[in-house]
Amino acid sequence: MRSARQLAKGRKRLRSNIHIASINMRGGGSPATFGKWKIIHQTMKRRRIGIMAVQETHLKDSDLQRLNNTHKKTIHIINSNPTDRSNANGVAIILSKNLTAWAEHEKWVLHPGRALMVRIPWKKAGGSKVVLAVYAPNAPDENAKFWANLKKKWTDAPSNSPLPMPDIMLGDFNVVEDSADRLPTHTDSTPAVEALRDLKKFLRLIDGWRTENPDELAYTYTQVTPTPAQSRIDRIYTTHKIFQTSRDWEMYQSAFLTDHKFVTFHYFDPGVQVHGNGRWTVPHYITKDEKFISTARKIVSDTMEAIKEKQPGPGVYQGEYDDMKEAIRVWASVRIKQITPKVKMRILSREAELEKVINNKALSEGERLEKAAEIEEDIKSMQIHHHSSVNNRIELKYGTEREKVGKTWVRSSREAPTRDPIMALKKPEDANGALEYNSKKMAQMAAEYHESLQESDLFEFTSSDEEDRAMEEVLQSISKHLRTEQTERLGDQLSRDEIYTAVMGVPNDKAPGLDGVPVEVWKALTDSPKSGNWKKENDLTALLTLVFDEMETHGISETYGFAMGW
Repeated sequence: MRSARQLAKGRKRLRSNIHIASINMRGGGSPATFGKWKIIHQTMKRRRIGIMAVQETHLKDSDLQRLNNTHKKTIHIINSNPTDRSNANGVAIILSKNLTAWAEHEKWVLHPGRALMVRIPWKKAGGSKVVLAVYAPNAPDENAKFWANLKKKWTDAPSNSPLPMPDIMLGDFNVVEDSADRLPTHTDSTPAVEALRDLKKFLRLIDGWRTENPDELAYTYTQVTPTPAQSRIDRIYTTHKIFQTSRDWEMYQSAFLTDHKFVTFHYFDPGVQVHGNGRWTVPHYITKDEKFISTARKIVSDTMEAIKEKQPGPGVYQGEYDDMKEAIRVWASVRIKQITPKVKMRILSREAELEKVINNKALSEGERLEKAAEIEEDIKSMQIHHHSSVNNRIELKYGTEREKVGKTWVRSSREAPTRDPIMALKKPEDANGALEYNSKKMAQMAAEYHESLQESDLFEFTSSDEEDRAMEEVLQSISKHLRTEQTERLGDQLSRDEIYTAVMGVPNDKAPGLDGVPVEVWKALTDSPKSGNWKKENDLTALLTLVFDEMETHGISETYGFAMGW
């Protein structure tokens, strides 16, 4: 990653923080292949892909309408078929409705079934972005003619109605510019390569992945028969401007039966908010794990034992409580890694192994090809298994819950609200009105502004005696007073029952505090007064009783930040 890059994040419609991808699906219009669209939809949602180019769609108009109706809340598919038949070729651009200004797009079919271009407004950033999706012919002579004819679309366009120049060109090119992008290595047809380079130069586009990884070897297409081979024919080209605000140029195995990989990159618009990575929080689902809860309960009981051996004093119990929270956080992070699906960890391991094999120059091309093909097949098999497992869990969840009035039903029925974040704040100390885009600094500026509002127009006393007299005068004017029993009640220390009621009364699914531990974890570590464990006095309520008693006696310690809020 180059330091010169501007890594700006955050914005909606069209998001300046967006993933763009391409995949050759090898057919999606027959009953046997129609299910691939569901997998593409899930992949876009899971990986937050805003724009995806798809080749070999093989879609009829009726199928396209059916797909857009099925996924009308989330994606919009723009497809181009060849004029002679719809069961071959076909290129599409899929727009996420949550991440793009999809309803305002413009399209140009430059070559039916082979080249489709879309222009999308880039909301709040000014202008627009143009995406060209291609599926080039496989035959070398036709491939060369395809690029030459594509260039003519711009050179022959009337001056009063010029074609927009693409910011991004992506798809299956069926040709490589460099012999290193094939295994075994060999050069492609010179006319085809030169025609592509001529178009690329005319459009002022560069190969993003190769520019990012000048010495690395990786492949997007695997041919098993008749002659085993691999190549990087699936690529993404961008302008220099787009490339300078991009990162994460990747290729990864698809979860359905195609011999092509996804190619993708992460795009950031310049001049927008800079966000941090956020705070890590303990996920809610960990409370369903028996091993996590049993170990966390032992951490609480061990903390109780440690407290009993210490003399009470300012911050003593609060310090033990703070250490306990940190121990639970650490244990949660460890346990999450342990329960991560083994197949997912295996996939990551094999992908790392594949990268080493492909780039191992000590092996002959034949050995690299053989080992890489074996690993590729293993990864593909595991991806399909993993995707099927996840898909089955999702279908089971929605099948059992979506007909009930609950969270699943409500979330699936309502439209996702459009967020409209504040993108920048004017720096108050800058006479020229410069803007601040860093979200952390923006939050600090907002906090200082609101604190100043609290202090504005306040009466300033000339002395502390004058302030005391004014306060006493106000107190004397209050006619209501606490009864004796109420005063005594306020002096009582909190009981375990009161703490239990308070903990269990907090709603679920709320954002945790700065410690990152959600209330679901605290509830899982709390015994009920009706249970037999209540008398053991070694659960969270027993610990909190001691902590709160210490606070009432010695005050809240500033060392541990117990009362820290947002």
